Amino acid sequence: MEISQEARADDPWPGYFAGRGHPGALRIGSGAEGVVYRLGLGRVAKVWAGRPPIELTRRVYADLARRRLPFATPEIFEVVEHEGVLVTYERELPGAPMGRDHPEEEFGRELPAPSGPSCRSRRGPS
Repeated sequence: MEISQEARADDPWPGYFAGRGHPGALRIGSGAEGVVYRLGLGRVAKVWAGRPPIELTRRVYADLARRRLPFATPEIFEVVEHEGVLVTYERELPGAPMGRDHPEEEFGRELPAPSGPSCRSRRGPS
């Protein structure tokens, strides 16, 4: 799948990520749960469309990691709430997206957008 290197003018998230030290954030996928941006250095950020059970997700990811599987598994490094929108910073997994979506397609539903500079951060286990 070819990924456009151009930022969408109506997408506020690359600017938000640039302000947090991730210039050049690139939207690489979207789905029912939200949108994923490549940040570089092996990290991605997932902007959630709803309120996922983050602590449960962390426990599942940690359980997968303990099993020493022969493939990479997700890991949440940090959870940030920005203007009421949850963002997780995660390990970038190798390979191609499993979905048929293309990062330039329109979202299936409205993705929350931040409206100001406030954010709260909760760091996960390192």
